[in-house]
Amino acid sequence: MNPPPAPRILLVERDIIVRSPLAEYLRGCGYRVLEAVNAAEARELLDAADDITLVLADGDAPEGGGFILQAWIRENYPGIEVIL
Repeated sequence: MNPPPAPRILLVERDIIVRSPLAEYLRGCGYRVLEAVNAAEARELLDAADDITLVLADGDAPEGGGFILQAWIRENYPGIEVIL
């Protein structure tokens, strides 16, 4: 019997210097990671994937993007945890 797949994380960060090493670290810890540059891209990935369990987002994104994304996720995907 195969073990269940590792949890999938959506990492939302506009700065590639932050996003890339963090994504690689999480992959090294065994997580499956999707990367998004902004909230719009994150929404598209959330709509397309059915196995995201956690969203890590930049709470300091321009114009409150992380907080707006968090509210959208809570409304549309209440089972997904969000860390800002």
